[in-house]
Amino acid sequence: MASADSIINIETHRRISEHSIFNSNFNQEKWIQQMKNILNNEASLGYETNNFITIFKVTTSLKNKNREFYIPQKLALGPYHNFSADLYKLQKCKLHQVELLHQQLGFPEFELLADRIGEKTGDIRGCYDENLDVNDDTLSWIMVIDGLFLLQLLYQETEQNADSLEFIDAFGRKITFDFILKDVMMIENQIPLFVLDCLLSMSKSVSEIESLSCMSVKICSRISPIVLEGGFFGPDFENAFHLLDLLYKMVWYGGSQITPYAFSMSSSSIWSRLWSTIKTLNISVLAVPVRMIDLALKILQLLGVSFSFEVAEEKHLIPRASELSDVKVKFCSTTHGISHIAFVKKDHDVTLRLPTLELNVYSDVIIRNLLAYETITKPETPNFARYIELMGAMIQTVEDVKLLKNEKILMHNGDNHEVLKLFSGIKSSVPSGGKSGFDRSIEELNEYYKNHWKIKLRTLVKKYVYSSWKVLTIFATILLLLLMILQTFCSVYSCHGIFKMRLSSLSLSLPSSF
Repeated sequence: MASADSIINIETHRRISEHSIFNSNFNQEKWIQQMKNILNNEASLGYETNNFITIFKVTTSLKNKNREFYIPQKLALGPYHNFSADLYKLQKCKLHQVELLHQQLGFPEFELLADRIGEKTGDIRGCYDENLDVNDDTLSWIMVIDGLFLLQLLYQETEQNADSLEFIDAFGRKITFDFILKDVMMIENQIPLFVLDCLLSMSKSVSEIESLSCMSVKICSRISPIVLEGGFFGPDFENAFHLLDLLYKMVWYGGSQITPYAFSMSSSSIWSRLWSTIKTLNISVLAVPVRMIDLALKILQLLGVSFSFEVAEEKHLIPRASELSDVKVKFCSTTHGISHIAFVKKDHDVTLRLPTLELNVYSDVIIRNLLAYETITKPETPNFARYIELMGAMIQTVEDVKLLKNEKILMHNGDNHEVLKLFSGIKSSVPSGGKSGFDRSIEELNEYYKNHWKIKLRTLVKKYVYSSWKVLTIFATILLLLLMILQTFCSVYSCHGIFKMRLSSLSLSLPSSF
């Protein structure tokens, strides 16, 4: 039987191993050899070619919460997941697609491709944020196979019809192209675009097909979470590191303009129940006051002033879409990037300009991976995160979803509750802090909303009512219970007759002088 000390030592060693590169799978001799090779060949560090770390692993906390959004489910691309047994069910299909492209575009022998990519293994290693525990030859073949497979997807999407591609795993199950694209765009599944460019340059048909940049833009446009139009050219797009990086830049910058574009109940529930109960009692003495209060509420509603005495438990970035519409804020959709978000006040016209968010089968995976990528690479300027936070703040109810759909700010073919569920799930993935490029517009929008006369009136009422609202709510609860008892009593006995009899006897007992 192991002693307590030995158990503690084993547990301590286990914990250290989890956070150390020197675990049971680490080959220390191979590591020493790799360090020697790098030091003896400074170019392999990637500094001379301005090669930076661009492909990252997602934090463990994110993976533990939503593993299916960050870990490829069917297809492995690149070294991080290439040897995962769960993903090898599609390996034969992947090789088949590679062979088809190899023949169709006239590539040289695979060995020659591997040799050419082998010259760039130092640059390739420099792109990944973790040490790749594979030798250069293995890494070269991974890049050739996965790079050609990715080129096949890009080529088919551009030249033919990628949806017609057949993906069948080892069990004979068909996998849709949409499902494949989800894995292709995950942050840990990226392949450097310079690898694809190197492979494509060796094709005999390179002059007959569109450039890698054009093909990449087309597939990113298909899966973009916002509707994009215009031309995507220039250094911002041509120097993209990988597909996810290109999509991130497209979503932010947008395209160059080509064409013009225009009890357990809440306090509010208690008061609502109380008012409903009073109206249903049908007591003649209360008939006139009830009608007068009802009339006053309807007049206020016609003026656009509604009073909700329920204190908001959570402070959002901006008011809900329906609340903004209530103070005459118009919504204008744009098919350009989120850098075009703006709050515009011109005379009596107040407009919030937003890109069109399209939610589809890719949305959850794409949005989460763009958020993760931005958090790692641009934590000080969370532009995409702020946009998702802004949309989430506006979308709190089904009415908000309907309004934004009508204004072309939101596109979604499914049930409106699915939109609410999506934003509720993404909320925990949106980082806080930093300053976005359109924070000033958000501040101006909030300032306008706060200073609108309807909101000022509502604020004034809350200020003087909320101080005693808890006491009044308790009183309303007691009154509600008493009225419910009275309502039950009236269902058995004729309250109308009782009140009438009481009033008659009261009038008889009064002196004649009255």
